[in-house]
Amino acid sequence: MLQTETMSSSSSSADASRSSSDGIDAFASEWWQLDGAFSMLHKMQPARMRYLREQMVKHALAPQRGGLRADLRALDIGCGGGLMSEALARLGAKVSAIDSSKESVLVARRHAEERGLSIDYRTMALEEMEEERAFDLLCAMEVIEHADDPRRFLERASRLLKKDGIFVLSTLNRTAESWVKGILVAERLLAFVPRGTHAWEKFVAPGELERWGEAAGLEMADLCGMRYRLGYGDFVLDSASLSFNYIATFRLSPAAKGRR
Repeated sequence: MLQTETMSSSSSSADASRSSSDGIDAFASEWWQLDGAFSMLHKMQPARMRYLREQMVKHALAPQRGGLRADLRALDIGCGGGLMSEALARLGAKVSAIDSSKESVLVARRHAEERGLSIDYRTMALEEMEEERAFDLLCAMEVIEHADDPRRFLERASRLLKKDGIFVLSTLNRTAESWVKGILVAERLLAFVPRGTHAWEKFVAPGELERWGEAAGLEMADLCGMRYRLGYGDFVLDSASLSFNYIATFRLSPAAKGRR
């Protein structure tokens, strides 16, 4: 809600503003501190994983129970300190993860190694990924709102997706509510995140995201809001609550599949 993976990572795409990845290095050591600079991401993680699990089952990437489909390959775009990467690795995915913040990648790699997790972490831009490295699952959590060219970001990501794969991304809607909560409260009043982390005009409305996806050969398969419960200190999935944080699933359009 109030913080983004891409305080570090906006990012993993060369289209993204360098200021986000440059500025995060000072906070990189706090990625795995539950009460640190990324505390809200830790609170958001269970809801994100619940949604991701549901979508993987729906699209036959995982059985109803247990781990994932054998040999499932996942790419975490804008991985930050590795919260999503480690969760996927623990489920059994073969995970690659990229971020433009060198310090964040170092923290992520060290944390995974200490826990015996094999994750291919790289400091690189999305544009540098080789297209022949196709993935069953792409994740980009709170990344696209930092991209200078979100259309190009989606187009580039779509090239890395297998025919039957899915692309799950979360972002912030451009509404009055998101300005109040994400800019006024989070940055200016309570300083949950450094001032200037977000640019409200770059927040993405769901309709825009769907249109940009279509232009990149992607079709939106699902859309769900994520609502913060102040009294409980957690996030819940809420399909009727799209005015602030939301998460979406894309797959290749039939026309795009035909070109593969």
